Amino acid sequence: MGDALRCGLSDTELHYREPGRLVVDVGDPLHDAVYSHVDTNARALSSQDLLAEWARFTASREFDESREPNEASTVFEIEFGVPFRAFLEAIERLHELASGTGLSVMTAPIPGLQDDLMTTTALTGEQITKTLEMLSMTAEPGEVPPDLSDPRFTPWRFSREDSCLRRPLLVRDSGPDGTVATWGARSVWLAAEALLEQIGSGRLKAKTPAMRKYISQHRNRVSDAFENEIADIARNDPLNAVDTRATSLGHTSLRRPNGEQLGDIDVLVVNERRRIIWIVEAKCFVAARTAREIKGEIDKLTDGDNPAIVHHNERVRFVQDRWLDIHRQMKLPDSDSDWQIRDMVVTSAPSIAGSLLQHRGTTLGTTIIPLAEFPERLAS
Repeated sequence: MGDALRCGLSDTELHYREPGRLVVDVGDPLHDAVYSHVDTNARALSSQDLLAEWARFTASREFDESREPNEASTVFEIEFGVPFRAFLEAIERLHELASGTGLSVMTAPIPGLQDDLMTTTALTGEQITKTLEMLSMTAEPGEVPPDLSDPRFTPWRFSREDSCLRRPLLVRDSGPDGTVATWGARSVWLAAEALLEQIGSGRLKAKTPAMRKYISQHRNRVSDAFENEIADIARNDPLNAVDTRATSLGHTSLRRPNGEQLGDIDVLVVNERRRIIWIVEAKCFVAARTAREIKGEIDKLTDGDNPAIVHHNERVRFVQDRWLDIHRQMKLPDSDSDWQIRDMVVTSAPSIAGSLLQHRGTTLGTTIIPLAEFPERLAS
């Protein structure tokens, strides 16, 4: 709730209630928006190449060395300094070691663990060192108090590199035994899953240009696929003429008076029988799970440097203002006044940010709906 107040998502008052609970006003717009979407399970962008590689490994427990690594594996090595195949080998061996104990929890001296990985996997000494560094969490010096404003020490922040989820090997000084690591059998696989989820969803704070480029290109591919999915739903009605990523209608290009492009219409649907033209903006969001992510989603929609709804509304007004010419150029039946121009923003899952804006009474100039409601809205 502290982040929500700092991000300007809420101005609710906090109340103390026995036995030691903090409560918020039930009528708070953020409270209403969040609790109306507690069951949201938005599609996460997934790094399909890496997941496919992982599936092959877990099925066979070995790799075909003759097969060239795919782009995702190459980018993984550039980002982390460890080949993806080698990383999975290390994860598998750590899982085996912990699974062999009674409680599925293993404690081992770091030098002995390095020796084991050297003899049981194909990893080089440098790859073993880097892999263990990726997976290890060490204690901060006791005399240095943590900076609680540092995102690394904020437990409710998702996708932290220094979280226990990402770093399942807890490393500490054990006196006469030297430095030891403790980990659980499941935790190492969960760490691998979390890392892949962060790469695929774009939440990973990439350090190299190669990984940043890969994530950007991957998100673009997923966005295009989502637009195509919306278009395919519209095509289920044979009376709908559907176009994707339209930059012009008839002979009229989507441009401002100064020649700047207005961007494209993600999905354009024309139904001549019903005399309706739909202008659809598609937004494939990763589910916002924290106040800061909700604020980021609002910025993408309305408040940021490149707000999607603002540009969408501008394209809708462009079509409305030039409808007489566009109607003639597209050779549509009847007169231009017999037609309705409708629009909507379709999200990949129910949007907490969109609901919050509506609960606040923010004038959006359009309607935001999840994909599940699109067929019914299109037919209405």
